[in-house]
Amino acid sequence: RIRIRANTIFQNSKIPLLTWLKAICFITQGKRGISALELQSALEMKSYGTTWGLLHKIRNALMQRDDQYKLEGIIELDGGVFGRRQTGNQTNVLVAIESKDWIDLKGKKKSKAGFAKVVVASETKEEAQKFVNKEIEQNSTVHTDRGAGLRYLDNVNIEHREIGGDQEILDHWLP
Repeated sequence: RIRIRANTIFQNSKIPLLTWLKAICFITQGKRGISALELQSALEMKSYGTTWGLLHKIRNALMQRDDQYKLEGIIELDGGVFGRRQTGNQTNVLVAIESKDWIDLKGKKKSKAGFAKVVVASETKEEAQKFVNKEIEQNSTVHTDRGAGLRYLDNVNIEHREIGGDQEILDHWLP
């Protein structure tokens, strides 16, 4: 006999399974994330410590799944900046997104966006190559702008276009 919770994040937990599922729903729904205090309030839990532990178990499980997944097929790769210039807390990042056709529940064709990976790194050849080696399957096709650090990367097929601030080209090339 094997218990249903065996070998899962729910194993040895006294928290009801419905509470776990609600927590997963709240955590995955928000665009900006959720704090343990917000989750505690949403789940109407008494103990902050218990909520914090639950939140971190779920985050760790999601992180492990994401670490195992490599992007493949046609990938859009570009540098970006998170943060605000006014407050001086900007951070350089590399962003890679799988281009996939998909259809919503109403049968309408949607824009090409699949799984995304983001890493805190500058748009240099060395940082981009490390990112590609870790996060993208070999022989995938990578679309980039003509950024100097993204033009010549090993183990993938690079296709790049001069964007030059032209919104129409940008929307077509890196949708």
